[in-house]
Amino acid sequence: MNCKLFEGINETELPRLLKKLSATEIVCDKNTIVLHSGEKVKNIYVCIEGSFVLENINSDGSVNIISTLSKGSHFGGAFAFTDAISPADLRALSKGKLIAISKDRLLLLDDGDTEKNKIFANLISILANKSTFLITKIQHLSQRSIRGKITSYLNEISKQSGKREFLIPLDRQGLADYLCVDRSALSKELSKMRDDGLIDYRKNMFVIKY
Repeated sequence: MNCKLFEGINETELPRLLKKLSATEIVCDKNTIVLHSGEKVKNIYVCIEGSFVLENINSDGSVNIISTLSKGSHFGGAFAFTDAISPADLRALSKGKLIAISKDRLLLLDDGDTEKNKIFANLISILANKSTFLITKIQHLSQRSIRGKITSYLNEISKQSGKREFLIPLDRQGLADYLCVDRSALSKELSKMRDDGLIDYRKNMFVIKY
């Protein structure tokens, strides 16, 4: 399994480790909510199949997407070791699978356990990266115009992929929720940017031309 949480742990040893941690597999249908906002986080959830989203439903019914999870990514590393509650719903975007690792079982491992030390070292690295992710999202949202938000987001995805033609992980509604803008206004601005020769796109495939 290509997962940052288990980096440095021999893949042949991983099933034994997961058994030692009493990890459970959760099979989800599309739109299944695995964890509700306001619920205490007791597990670390690792995506092994499909995709998931962390989202909030605002009082006006609009959706605020915090982040998406794809194969190998996880949620709960920060919250499971505090008294904090989940700030968002963890919902399946498609049929998928998660592995739930109990925080309590992980803490019961001997302090000298090499695998335990590796997992905690990986968690620190992952949390540092998530901090960078949140700073990047703030950068997108701080742009004053919808075009500015779109441009900031597309530039970041292009930079990550190292290409000017790339797929984004969100559909139109997802992108609108992530950038905190109205979907129709987003679609209208994307069309204007294409007409202006700045971008081209088809569904989730984008090409930067500027």
